[in-house]
Amino acid sequence: MSTDERREEIIRILLGGERTSIPILARNLETSVSTIKRDLLVLTVDRGYPIMTEQGHGGGVACGGTKKTFSARYSYGSFGSAPV
Repeated sequence: MSTDERREEIIRILLGGERTSIPILARNLETSVSTIKRDLLVLTVDRGYPIMTEQGHGGGVACGGTKKTFSARYSYGSFGSAPV
């Protein structure tokens, strides 16, 4: 699965309303947790999907709706460098 295909699958899962977490996405997509985190950053910052994460019991990953302009609180500088 290519990077773009994996990111499209993440969006399909999240827009489908499935409750999930980063470790579950990593396991189902056969990649690392770090890769999923980078994918979520790209999908939010570069592609405008309103993806939200919540840590702790009852937390997970969700998409707040369809693609739209979304102002993220994070930038690539917060994470070191831009993901590939």
